[in-house]
Amino acid sequence: MSRQDAQFKLRLPASLRNQLEQAAKAARRSLNAELLFRLEASFEQSGTSLNPRSGQHE
Repeated sequence: MSRQDAQFKLRLPASLRNQLEQAAKAARRSLNAELLFRLEASFEQSGTSLNPRSGQHE
């Protein structure tokens, strides 16, 4: 990810953050990479994909 990527604060319940951190550690990913992986997978499962050029859903 570059400095040009959007950044924002996200509030999570402590228990959910702990689950994400454990999953990230098990998968040898950073917490950020784990969040991206899971968000992208949720769009794939729903049949909605993101166009990398426009950043819009197709």
